[in-house]
Amino acid sequence: METQVMERHLDSVDKVKVAQKRKGCFQECLGCEASTEFDFYKGTEKEKFAHAKEDSSFCCRLCLAPNHAFKMTVAEEGTKEEIISVDRPFVCCGSCSCCCFRSMDMNSGGKKIGNIEE
Repeated sequence: METQVMERHLDSVDKVKVAQKRKGCFQECLGCEASTEFDFYKGTEKEKFAHAKEDSSFCCRLCLAPNHAFKMTVAEEGTKEEIISVDRPFVCCGSCSCCCFRSMDMNSGGKKIGNIEE
């Protein structure tokens, strides 16, 4: 089930561009583990319609990367209404490919709309 905000932005769009925002120069030089941010654009246009920022603790990003748990909400630009939320649980052994697969749940409007599995 789609939310109205998802329908408003994604129903008539063939392509969405996702751009990761760069960290500040100071953070880049020191290798600080800042939370990741993304901007979302419709098609080939430069019309920004949404923004997302990783919600996770600094300690988790620093000590458990790249396997740390995080939540991220893709929110409409301006209104901050949720379009999609992503929940990725912690995976303890990232290099073992026999049993430790990463996965993410995708939700919209409080209802699960899908998942991504490695």
